Amino acid sequence: MLENTITLFSSDSRPQYIKDIFNVLALPHGGMYRFRYKEKYIHSDIIEHLSSSKIKGTIALIAFRTNLDIDENKHFFIPVRWVSIKNVKKSSDFYLIDFTVMGYAVFNKEFDNCKNFNDINSLAKKHFTTQDKVEAFVVKNVPNIVIPYNRSNKTNDSEEKDRWLKVIETLHIYPKFEKCYFFKASITRNGLSKIFKPGVIREGGRTNINIEYNNFCDISDSEIKIEYDECLLIPSGDKRTKIECRYDSAVFAFKAKGVLSKTPTQITLNCCSYQDIETTIKIPLIIKRNHFYLLARVILSLLGAIGIGLPGILPDTTPSKCTVTLFVLGSLLIAFNWLIPYKE
Repeated sequence: MLENTITLFSSDSRPQYIKDIFNVLALPHGGMYRFRYKEKYIHSDIIEHLSSSKIKGTIALIAFRTNLDIDENKHFFIPVRWVSIKNVKKSSDFYLIDFTVMGYAVFNKEFDNCKNFNDINSLAKKHFTTQDKVEAFVVKNVPNIVIPYNRSNKTNDSEEKDRWLKVIETLHIYPKFEKCYFFKASITRNGLSKIFKPGVIREGGRTNINIEYNNFCDISDSEIKIEYDECLLIPSGDKRTKIECRYDSAVFAFKAKGVLSKTPTQITLNCCSYQDIETTIKIPLIIKRNHFYLLARVILSLLGAIGIGLPGILPDTTPSKCTVTLFVLGSLLIAFNWLIPYKE
């Protein structure tokens, strides 16, 4: 892991690059994503470190900036979200950077006081002072517009939502994003699913995807589309595949069906804004068998067999009322055993 944080910029030069920013904003904490950069857009100060094993675990700032070939009076940039780099791979003249998303950026006092495009433009012009800064999209250190990331600081869901709202409110200042929908997803696990690793779901616990969305203008309603494998997941309630963006939040709850262990699946959320800016995130999941259920079935089967078989070996002097009761209890335990959802 490098001591210095680095910055990974994305721009508005192509629709996919805009989509990258919106997707990073929407992913739940710990979600994986990948940026791809041509070698010529990586600053010379950092390029040698990308091939080092030390790059893994390095903290990076995802930030948005305007394209290279625009007038300096149209420069715009904004910090978006902190990430942890998991892997860097070179393919031809491209670098593929994989990372997991963490908390949202917190503006420093100077940037937080920016209330309009001109305010942010003046800071952007101060930052992009040399040609190497203008052309580089992967740079060492971070712009002086954000409070440094602190690993020891733990935030709750309410604080993360406030930080997300601040970032999207500032992004909305940029003219191209004035009529966009922004959303974010977070995962809440209930019941037995709480004790398992993130991304792992098992029988017996409901999982919620909490979806927050917002826009800052009066435009027609949009919707978030939900795609999932009906053979593997069971939604709680109606089988809706669309959520209308007329309110501030919604919940999509589901649980896993009894399937073979380590079955991979995913849930896809998609939203298209008025300006044809699309946000699409995929939440990968692994369905695993619940061995607690298997153990419960074994114990119930054993007790049921004992209850049914014991009357046959008891002395003839045993009251018939007792033997009948044991047989009935054993039969009920066998019956309850088959109510436990489990599939080999």
